[in-house]
Amino acid sequence: GIAVGMATNMPPHNLGEIIDACLLLIDNPEATIDQIMEIIQWPDFPTGGMIFDSWTIKEVYTKGRWSITMRGKHHLEKTDKKEDVIVIDELPYQVNKANLVAKVGELVNEKKIDGIYDITDESSKDIMRVTIHLRKGTNVDDILTRLYKYTEFQTNFSVNNVALIEEGRQPRHLDIKELLMEFVVFRRIVVRRRSEFQLDKANNRLHILEWLQRAIDILDEVIETIKTSQTREEAKNRLMDLFAFSDEQAEYILMLRLQTLVGLEIQKILNEIGEKKELIDYLMGILSDQKKLDGVVIDEMIYIKDTYGDPRKTEVVNDTSIY
Repeated sequence: GIAVGMATNMPPHNLGEIIDACLLLIDNPEATIDQIMEIIQWPDFPTGGMIFDSWTIKEVYTKGRWSITMRGKHHLEKTDKKEDVIVIDELPYQVNKANLVAKVGELVNEKKIDGIYDITDESSKDIMRVTIHLRKGTNVDDILTRLYKYTEFQTNFSVNNVALIEEGRQPRHLDIKELLMEFVVFRRIVVRRRSEFQLDKANNRLHILEWLQRAIDILDEVIETIKTSQTREEAKNRLMDLFAFSDEQAEYILMLRLQTLVGLEIQKILNEIGEKKELIDYLMGILSDQKKLDGVVIDEMIYIKDTYGDPRKTEVVNDTSIY
C-alpha cells in the first residue's frame, strides 16, 4: 500500500500561559487570536535563550507554520589581565553544549574565527557557563557575529502545527486558537467519560449496598434460607426467589463474612450508602449541566497551573540592530 508521512513540530510554551488562554476560551469561545496573544505572546523554551523577530510570532499563531529565530544568552566579563571573556549562560532550544564547544574549537583551528585563545566549559549541575577567552584588542561584537553565523548559538526553530483532529479525521495546520480549542474539547471529553465511568461504578456499588442493607434487615430469614439449603447454587436460587435479590446481590450475600454483621460494620455500610448517593448526585450534575462540567475542567486546569507552573524562561527581543 501507499503510506503518507507528515511531520509535526510544535514549540514548547509556558504552562501557566497556556492554561490561562484555555480558561479564556472556555469563558469566551469567540475570543480572537489577538486576545489570545495578549496571554501567549511567544513560545517559552526550557533552555531559556532569546527569540528574535517577535512580529513573526503572529504568523506562527495565525498560519500554524513559520520559522522562529532563536539565540543563546551571554554576558561579558573581564579577567585580571583586562582581557574580555564571553560567558554563555543559556543556549537555544535543542542545541547540544558539547557540540557547540567543539564547533567553536574547529572554527578557531580553521581560522574562521580569530581572537579566541581558549574556550572552557565551567558548567555545573545547576548552572550553564561556557567561557570564551579573547585576546587583547579583539572586537567582541565581531566574535559574537561570527558565533551567530557559524555556530548554533543562533539557530531557527521551524514550526509546523500539523494535527490529526477528531472532526474529519484528517491532518490540518491549526492556528493557536484551534489548537487550544481542541485541547479544551479533549479535556471536556475526558471529564465526561471519567464521570460516566465513576457514575456506573457508584451505581453498581449502591445496588449492592442497598440490598445488603435489606438483607441485614431480614437477617434471620436470610441465614435460615442459607442454612437449610443443600448446595451453594440452591442457596443462591432460593435467595433470588424468596427475597427478589438479583444474581449479583445473592452472590455477594453468600460471600459475606460474619464480621460484616456486627454493629460497627453495619454502620459503615449505612455511611457508604450515603456517600455513594452524594457522589451519584454530584456526577449526575456534571453530566447534565455543561457549566458544572466546565467548572470541573477549570478547577483541574487551575490545579495543574498552581502545582506545576513556573516563570517564563525565554526572552523576546525586537531590536534588529543587534543582528
